[in-house]
Amino acid sequence: GPISWHSYASRPFEASNCKNRPTRDQKAILSRHIFFLNFTQFSQPQPAYMNVIRDPVDRCVSRYYYERDARGTVPDTMDMDRCMARGGPCRFTKWTSRDSVATGGGTRMAQMIEECSSNYLTRWFCGMEKKCHSGSREALDQAKRNMRHAYAFVGLTEDMKTGFGMLQLIFPDFFGDKDLPVDICNKCGIKAPPSPGEAPNGAAAPPEVVKKPNMLSPANRQVIASLNKMDVELYAYAKDLFW
Repeated sequence: GPISWHSYASRPFEASNCKNRPTRDQKAILSRHIFFLNFTQFSQPQPAYMNVIRDPVDRCVSRYYYERDARGTVPDTMDMDRCMARGGPCRFTKWTSRDSVATGGGTRMAQMIEECSSNYLTRWFCGMEKKCHSGSREALDQAKRNMRHAYAFVGLTEDMKTGFGMLQLIFPDFFGDKDLPVDICNKCGIKAPPSPGEAPNGAAAPPEVVKKPNMLSPANRQVIASLNKMDVELYAYAKDLFW
């Protein structure tokens, strides 16, 4: 059966089915998709949390096109504006906490709708208490407290290179290798091909990063932002706190 959170807090590597488990004297990183868990309520030492977050609206847009292009959740000819139009399947404004599938199960469409409609980032950082089940102001306050006191680092997908540089300073035992690749830019934009002959010696000019095409109308971006006001505030808070 499913493991209890008490057992998870006591034996997180075992509960996560990790093949390589650290001894009590070893340092280790455990990478999991899990809502914030307060280990101290189970009389366990609180680990240092890390996370990398994305602008809430951009995250929703990315999730939609991932579902369309990689999962076939919606027809491959349907852009997000059409999906959000009257009668479309992206009924973001209709979501309520009764529709939550965050504990597991649910269709991929239901999962996407919840991620785009429910202040999901706030709920993630708030944790597993009942007050965290909806993106309320109370949940946001708790999310901020958790971020402030339990997180050693919160990075941004918009600047992964700087984030990795910060991790090299904060956690040199894990990220201090001088050969660690840090120029990771899969969320930064599309690199245009180099133009030959532009450099003084005739070599190709370095590639430039150009802005990705707009994949959602400004009006619908505002709809997503309005539905996720707590997430927008928490994202700005994280930037102020760690950046």
